[in-house]
Amino acid sequence: MSAAGLLAGAGLVSAVRFVAARRFPGEGGPAVARVDVREVRAYLRRVLTGTGVDLGDAELPACEVVTNAVRHTDSGKPGGRVWVTVIVTDEGVRVEVTDEGGTSTEPHVPSAAALGGRGLLIVQELAKRWGWGRDGDGRVTVWFELAATGARHCG
Repeated sequence: MSAAGLLAGAGLVSAVRFVAARRFPGEGGPAVARVDVREVRAYLRRVLTGTGVDLGDAELPACEVVTNAVRHTDSGKPGGRVWVTVIVTDEGVRVEVTDEGGTSTEPHVPSAAALGGRGLLIVQELAKRWGWGRDGDGRVTVWFELAATGARHCG
C-alpha cells in the first residue's frame, strides 16, 4: 500500500489530493551520477506550487534531509540515489526522503551543545510533525509534514 493509502487509512488526513514521487538522480543518467540537492529543490517547487504550502518552508527541510542522506548513507556514493515522495492533502503536505541505507546510525536532533549537525533541528522547527523509519533493507525514510496555511509550527 502506498504511503498516501496508509495515511488515509489511519485517519490522519481527510483527503489525499495527489501523490508525486521521483528518484534522484533520474533514469537514463550515467551510472556514476550523484544526487544533486538543487534538482530536488526544483522538483519540489514544481510539485508544490499552488498547494497552499510555503515553498521555502518545504524546500529548506527537504534539502536538509537530502543532504543528510548524501553525507551519511550510500546515497552519497557514485551511483547512489534518493527517492522523494510528496503527498498533498487538504491539510498540507508530507515530504518523504528515502536513502540507499548503508549506515546503522539513526536520524536525531542533536543536543543544544553540539557544534554541528543541526539539519534535523531545522526540520523539527519548521514541520508540524516529522519522523523516520528503516525498512528491512536498511533504507531510511525521513518524513515531515507542513500545514497548508504556510504558517510555521515552532516547537
